[in-house]
Amino acid sequence: MEKVEVKRTLEEEKVFAALKFDVNIALGGMVIPSLRAVAINWEPGKIKAQLVFFHDGLADEPIEWHYNCIEVDCNGEPEYLGTPILMQIKIISSPFPMLLPEVSEIVYLRKEESSPFNEINKYVPDWTVGSVIRLKVNEALRGKVTGDLRAIHLTWDETNTEAQITFFHNSAITDEIYKHYEEIFNIATLTADQWKKDGKKVVPRLAVKSVAYPDKIERPKNLDRLYSRKEPFTDKPIGEN
Repeated sequence: MEKVEVKRTLEEEKVFAALKFDVNIALGGMVIPSLRAVAINWEPGKIKAQLVFFHDGLADEPIEWHYNCIEVDCNGEPEYLGTPILMQIKIISSPFPMLLPEVSEIVYLRKEESSPFNEINKYVPDWTVGSVIRLKVNEALRGKVTGDLRAIHLTWDETNTEAQITFFHNSAITDEIYKHYEEIFNIATLTADQWKKDGKKVVPRLAVKSVAYPDKIERPKNLDRLYSRKEPFTDKPIGEN
């Protein structure tokens, strides 16, 4: 399936970029196995955006509490033409292989053979390069997140010109697994020719490491965590594992 480039007005792109960025940060350490997708529904001119969680199975009270915690952590206040946009949550029980409905924007989508994701977005917001990389990596992850992806880290070299994007996998790294992460990396870095830090061009580097749970993932000082699943990787609320 060919990749389809998303086309919106500049003001619309700014809103969706801000909404996605905010949700991506809130998802850190909160991705559970039964979370199929997270989407944003918003129409230009509307003052409310809907944050939609698609759950694989019955969304009982503990699951609803978990997703509400994510929504609460969405602290950004994006604006459209000067008007603040408010976020509302919606949780939908959507057992696999039920097809997901049309939405304005996918923020998170786990890997499923029945729902390949074929959109790319070359819009680059006027943000710091670290924030741009976070946005682009998470856009590239849509439809490609497996349960064995524990985390993605961004680290910098001493010159601040090489950005290493490291994928931490929960088992041995085969050629197939490496190619899977390489594809994500290649999509994420499609706009890398526009990435600059302190006026210097940024060169992205790919690394793939095997770190099986419960072994701890290294966390250097200059780390920016771009993605992380909930651990232990279960649907149980934090504190009940």
